[in-house]
Parts: sequence; C-alpha cells; structure tokens
Amino acid sequence: MRYSSRANGGETKEAGDTGTMRFGRGNACQTAESLAGWKAAGKKEVAFHATDASRLNARVLQRKIRDVSELKKSQEKIEVRAARVEELIELRHAVLRPGRPRAAAVYDEDELPSTRHFIALAGAGERVVGCVTIFPQPWEGRPAWQLRGMGVADDFQGAGVGRKLLEAVDQFMRGLAPPIPMMWCNARVTAIGFYQRCGWAVASDVFDVPTVGPHVKMTRQL
Repeated sequence: MRYSSRANGGETKEAGDTGTMRFGRGNACQTAESLAGWKAAGKKEVAFHATDASRLNARVLQRKIRDVSELKKSQEKIEVRAARVEELIELRHAVLRPGRPRAAAVYDEDELPSTRHFIALAGAGERVVGCVTIFPQPWEGRPAWQLRGMGVADDFQGAGVGRKLLEAVDQFMRGLAPPIPMMWCNARVTAIGFYQRCGWAVASDVFDVPTVGPHVKMTRQL
C-alpha cells in the first residue's frame, strides 16, 4: 500500500503486510522527541539501578569483611589457662555487669582457695577474650561445683571461645577424685542453646536475676 505525505514535506510512505512504515521528516521529529524522552527515562532507570547496585555491593562487601574477620578470629590461636581473678575481672565487668560499679563483678567466692578461674587469651596471649569461674557449691544437698562468671568479649562472640573455656572446665573436673561431682550454673536464657550444645541440661523454670535478667538453672554430669 502506498500513500503520500507531501503535505508534511515528507517522503512517500509505504506500508506492507507486516505493518512496517518509513516515516517522513515530520514524523521523524516526533520520533526523535520520543526517543529523547525514552533516553531520559532510561538514564533515570539506569541511575536508579546503579544506586541499588552500589548499595547491594556495599552490603555484600560489608558482609565479606565481617566473614573474613570472623574467619580470622576462628583461626586465631585461642589459649585457655588457669588464672588469677585479677586477670579476668575487667572482662567480667565489661561483659556481664556493663554500666554498673566494678564491685558488682566481684564474687564472694573469688578469693576462696578452692575456687578456680580460667581465661581465654588471643593475640599471642596479650588479650583476655573470655573468662569463667568455678567453685564447690552443693546442688540440692549433693556435692557439686557451680560455674559462674562465664563471659566472652563482644568481638569474639561465635569464635568458639566459650566452648574452649567449658572444655577446660571439663578437663579440670575429670581430674578430681571420683566420683566426679556434677556441675550447675545459672544461665541466661539467651545462652541456653550454647550450654545445651556443650552437654548441659535445663534443670529449672525461668527465673529473674535482679538487674541481670531471666535465667534458668542448668546442670552437667560428666
């Protein structure tokens, strides 16, 4: 099919069965304007997606940095050894009694001859990143040891420090004269899963420790 558009100062236009057409100069101007509009819209769309992509890349990068940091911590040699209370009191205070007087992190049992303290060291033994204290304390009339003051530095959470500390406690308990007494502790509700994975069992309903929060009693028999 042929028809003329000379009135618009353009060329002859043709239309076939496919609907394809050749446009004259007048329509070309309109097409150019439309194309410019699409390009402008496209630029905005590209800019939008570029912003989204940069944000996503930033999140991915942050996650990778965090993962690398956690990997380094998990691979860093953690040394656990017996310690004096003076070596762990600062960490115990920072992790377990933040915002309270330092005296709130001192236990009556700390200086007893039978009490045992353990610390986890990182950075070639230069930094205390974990601590725990155990001492003889009966459980429902039976000989037992209480575990108390278990704490891990915030930036070493999830790096296996707590598990290493409990392994050191287990090793000490196995060295006692048989029968090996059971252990018990007042565990924060948020730490129940951790203790269970390390062989401890819940032995009470939830109760509140003033100024600290909800706890449960847990036990372990080697």
